[in-house]
Amino acid sequence: MTVNGAGFVNGARVQFNASSRATTFVSTTQITAAILASDIATPGTANVIVTNPVPTTGPSTPQVFTVSSSDNLVPMLSGLSTTHAPGGAAFTLTVNGTNFETKSVVNFNGKPQATTFVSATQLLAAIPASEVAVVGNMNVTVTNPAPGGGTSAPSRFTVDGYTINGPPEASLSPGEPAVIQITATPTANGFPYAISFSVSGLPVGSTASFNPAMLTPSGNATPTTLTITDGTSAVSRRTQTSTQLANDC
Repeated sequence: MTVNGAGFVNGARVQFNASSRATTFVSTTQITAAILASDIATPGTANVIVTNPVPTTGPSTPQVFTVSSSDNLVPMLSGLSTTHAPGGAAFTLTVNGTNFETKSVVNFNGKPQATTFVSATQLLAAIPASEVAVVGNMNVTVTNPAPGGGTSAPSRFTVDGYTINGPPEASLSPGEPAVIQITATPTANGFPYAISFSVSGLPVGSTASFNPAMLTPSGNATPTTLTITDGTSAVSRRTQTSTQLANDC
């Protein structure tokens, strides 16, 4: 706590509600005091006075300090506007609960996000695309600043996605195309966005096509067929679908 006034001397002490606190002399017009968490644990008012050491006169006229309820309460979550979303796109998350304040911050997967205070029971958080680039479960919490305050218990949020599966290898001969089925399997909540396919690293003279070239798995495992044709010489190629198949969502 910074206390401003006049006539302060080295050795002046701040008393917070009649209890002396560690005090640092800054100048004759300013001192600082270390206020304990226990001093503001209960909402109410406290008298703040300054006393100079003898033989100077004192104490000062009391100043009233107010401890509001939001200064010492840990936020609590009651629900999220959605508990899952497809990865790869930014979105706004509504967080509902109690004990929110103007400086409350929403944390997504442990990282503070840009937060808009709506009321003591609602916050809005801007979640960037980079935070939902990886499929999986994330924790959402709210933190109220010190003194007092704290971080809420977490609520789980799931980033939806999909996996791509296919055979580990395929044989290719002149005039005999390799036909490979590749399946996009959504995670538990589905994936509503379109996935496009392409292939790279083919032998010289080979061509490839997907049918369909784009699919939307939604809530079901959905296949596409990759056909590779080599017009030159017989070769046998190992295809690594996890690295050679590029997809855009």
